[in-house]
Amino acid sequence: MRASRVGGLVRARWAVVLVSMVVLAGLVVSPVAASAGSSSGGSVGAGLPGRAISWLAAGDSYSAGQGLPYASGRCAQGARSGKNLGAWPVQAAADLVSKDGLKLLGGSPKFVACTGYTTGQFFSSAGGQPAEWAPSDGKYDLVSFTFGGNDIGFSTVIEDCLGVSKIEGALGSGIGSGAAIGGPSGAAIGGIEGVAAAATEWATVVHCPPNATLRGLIASKIGGAGGPYEHFLNKIADNVVRSGGNIVVVGYPEIVEDPKFWGAVDQAVGTCWGIKTSDAYELRGLAGDLNATIAEAVKAFDSQPAAARHNIDATYIDVNTGNPAAGIPYNDPYLFEPSAGPRHNLCGSEEWLNAIEAVQQAHSFHPNQQGNNAIAQLVAQTFPHLNWTHLTTPLSVAQEELTAAAPNMSTDIVAIEGGFEAAVWDQSGDIDFWKLTGTSSWVEVGKSRYIEVQDEPVGITVTGAVLTGDPDATFIASGAFSGDGTGAFEAFSTGPSGWGYLEPNSDSTALIPSGLPSTDNTTPGNSYYEGFVGGDLERADPGTLPFGTNGSEWMVIRSYRWAGSNFAQTQSNVFTATSAAVPPSTAGLSSPQSCPSIPADGTYRDFGVVGATTFGSTPRLNQPISVKLTFERDGPYPTCVFTVEPDFPVTIPATTATGATWITAPAWALTNGTYSASGQGTDIGDVLFSTQFPGPFNMGTVSFQDPVNSPYYVPPSLGLVALGTNAPEYEPVFTVKNGQLAALAIEPLGG
Repeated sequence: MRASRVGGLVRARWAVVLVSMVVLAGLVVSPVAASAGSSSGGSVGAGLPGRAISWLAAGDSYSAGQGLPYASGRCAQGARSGKNLGAWPVQAAADLVSKDGLKLLGGSPKFVACTGYTTGQFFSSAGGQPAEWAPSDGKYDLVSFTFGGNDIGFSTVIEDCLGVSKIEGALGSGIGSGAAIGGPSGAAIGGIEGVAAAATEWATVVHCPPNATLRGLIASKIGGAGGPYEHFLNKIADNVVRSGGNIVVVGYPEIVEDPKFWGAVDQAVGTCWGIKTSDAYELRGLAGDLNATIAEAVKAFDSQPAAARHNIDATYIDVNTGNPAAGIPYNDPYLFEPSAGPRHNLCGSEEWLNAIEAVQQAHSFHPNQQGNNAIAQLVAQTFPHLNWTHLTTPLSVAQEELTAAAPNMSTDIVAIEGGFEAAVWDQSGDIDFWKLTGTSSWVEVGKSRYIEVQDEPVGITVTGAVLTGDPDATFIASGAFSGDGTGAFEAFSTGPSGWGYLEPNSDSTALIPSGLPSTDNTTPGNSYYEGFVGGDLERADPGTLPFGTNGSEWMVIRSYRWAGSNFAQTQSNVFTATSAAVPPSTAGLSSPQSCPSIPADGTYRDFGVVGATTFGSTPRLNQPISVKLTFERDGPYPTCVFTVEPDFPVTIPATTATGATWITAPAWALTNGTYSASGQGTDIGDVLFSTQFPGPFNMGTVSFQDPVNSPYYVPPSLGLVALGTNAPEYEPVFTVKNGQLAALAIEPLGG
């Protein structure tokens, strides 16, 4: 909370001042209070994260340590570190590190808590003061704070309850020294007797704000489930905390003790530290409602689906009465109001908060060192109860730890769900696979031997990615594996058989164990090129065209992905045509005078069609992604445009060595070989006429090819020589159903 304006008041209970001072002078600090913060209770640490974590200690004055005698700087931070010294975030971290083995990046939290800050100032600068967090700061594994008191102006409420503005207007600077001062009536009052007399008059004019006003502030500024505070937590989870991390929200002390626990004298006069009994209940009610509403917001945040909050958990710490689910029983001796034993709010038997301070006014109503140490203990006790199982490790940390675990090795790290997988290798033929999940350490999970060919240059490199349908990473090793001087690529992944080569054949159902010898490029796992494209593994293998099986310009390109437990082919640039029956005569079909943007159901002819294929590519590979078919008529008529999958079946005429036939080809076969950058193809009649394929029957023009001169491959079993016959023209006959292209055949003009 922000600094209180309380000033010029001696640290004494207002009524029967002489008696109260005697009590203060004889105050004995209990062993529990004296040792607060010196022990973590022995159980803390059982659930600590397995790696070093980053901690952002944010919040307002109750986190900054404003009540400490050495709090300093613009934010009044009690950052001093030492035995039983420091604001609670500093002390909690010091104890967890020294006594329980917590590993913190940088050795301590980033301490940004600042007096006077609201939830809004966590993200945004205000009044010339910087925000506590900015996007450039990155994400943290843990964020802790007290926030909410300044949002509702709690310090102002305390001042109003004590009548601070009236008191400040009436007091001089000599209070506590015995000098004469002016009381509320303006009469000269001197020494302790004067203070006692002033207190009697102030009690008649000082009152807390109306109850409804205070509860309205909490409802509008904090709100509980679905309110501003829950939105604040969501924003922190979305922007500040690393996936799987934790948010620790610390509540506020009740400030003043329940009057029924006051000392007999204070109860008799109805005043303690200048706070009347009625106002004590009001302040306690306000603090209690504020804490309960914050706790409700935390509970609402945690009730969201884990994915919506990025597997981040929020934990609320009730410093007054405890939270057993967070490791703080109701009778915990470090609570401000435990169910048994001494109580520690103002007017309690052992106070852990500063009362009204005359010299260091801003310390008033904030936890002193004992209070900070006690809160530090409560925070430390929650650590075994925090969930670290889904915490992701930053890539930079993962890389540093992997380098330490596998020194003098090259590395490639791939992010997977909940962690990382990596390949490490050297130039002696070994490739090892490692895995890191949550906050655990790297573990070696597999080993392979990539095949070196003697007298070939080494130059091994490895890259990795996660393929569609596979929770684990796949790694591609490139180097001199083939023995023919061309170099080769091998893909490794994990499966039922452990780590090994990925079988390149289309009927693959398992991994080939690694370590097989290689003398040519037919060994499973070897190919001309392998790359990752859109969640698939794409590889280029030797084709069967007569120009030579090792000619990389005639590669067959296939894409693979995991389908359940199998590694299956999804696409290739093979011409997957099949024989088809001769289409029936289409004479007499409708011939509309126009072509609306979405034609009605029917079958149409007397159109031309242009096919244009969109290719997805890596630096060396191309594959059809989709085909745009544009149907046109002569004259000023609208066109019909359909975009289909590249394997949409099209029936077209073809020529074999024994004569004419019909085949069903994929739609991308309608694209002209000289593909243009603008995406425009050529009329199908021109494409089909005399289009020839290289093969045993015809070594002529190769116009049926992809953008980088690698022909779409036609299986020799089809025996195709060319598409089309000697007829001069063809025309499309297409069927539309529900506005979608349902069938397409290319037939000789006139049917």
